Amino acid sequence: MKNMDKRYEGTIDALHVLANQKNFGLLNLVLKSAGADEIISYLRETKREPFAHYLSKFVKKDEEKAREM
Repeated sequence: MKNMDKRYEGTIDALHVLANQKNFGLLNLVLKSAGADEIISYLRETKREPFAHYLSKFVKKDEEKAREM
């Protein structure tokens, strides 16, 4: 496995906590402000596809909402 990237690991830990607490509003805010695409890509590189897929659902929902407006 690649070396863990400390700039992402802290954010990913926070996202896990928010997901477990079902605090989806804050999870979405942190995900957007931290660079969702980079985090999801990093999760896939480090073989954590289930969580990457879970987070990508939030990104897709935001894109759909933006199109509706």
